[in-house]
Amino acid sequence: MRNKAVTLVVVTVLMFTLAVPSLMAQAMGGAPAGAQKPMASAKSPHPQIAKAIKHLEETKEFLLHDASNDLEGHKHAAIENIDEALKHLHEAMKVEHKK
Repeated sequence: MRNKAVTLVVVTVLMFTLAVPSLMAQAMGGAPAGAQKPMASAKSPHPQIAKAIKHLEETKEFLLHDASNDLEGHKHAAIENIDEALKHLHEAMKVEHKK
């Protein structure tokens, strides 16, 4: 249970870490230095969620194929929590963007 809670916290922190630079840039009226331009709204109504999905999928692939060991039991729990986060993020992508 503790491993699952720790993994959930890690995934949540990762998602917020991905969103904060863009939110700060929007609040300041520009883009962070060296940042890529967000995806066009025609492609995705929620570009930051799309970016988080991409990063989580890349992280999952790393854990599945490249991580050298079980990471003391955290690897399996992290993969399960990533799957859960991806499920919610994909559902969030279906919600109409409101301004």
